[in-house]
Amino acid sequence: MDNQEQFEEYTQLVEQHLAGHYKGWTSEPSKRQDRKSWKLSVSERTIYLYVIRYLYGVSIRAVSPICHLPKENRERFYEWCLETNNLLWNCALALNNETIVTLSERPIKTFKSDDLDDIINRVSYGSDKIAERINSQFDVSLY
Repeated sequence: MDNQEQFEEYTQLVEQHLAGHYKGWTSEPSKRQDRKSWKLSVSERTIYLYVIRYLYGVSIRAVSPICHLPKENRERFYEWCLETNNLLWNCALALNNETIVTLSERPIKTFKSDDLDDIINRVSYGSDKIAERINSQFDVSLY
């Protein structure tokens, strides 16, 4: 099966899984033909889920915005983010246009709904815990 067929198959499987297991999710428009995206809420977090077609395969990515960068003390904030990344497992903090996000991405060899739930829950839980810690230590605007 080539990448385009994989991409289309996994996109359908993700959508079917979301329809059966999550309420209130929406399909998000994408300007790029190599990705499909959805938006959903898990606990108090917003999760953006992507199926992405790369040259050599297909991956699934989950992203959850946490906060905007602080206006002051950014160097200490960046250090804190790097230190926190060392404590995370299967997800990481990343910077996306002045926004700190929790991100997890993994290649899809075969679709397993448990893997999809795991990546969604890992990013959701990580974002919740990280938001609490950030809010207690820095003056930031949380999502």
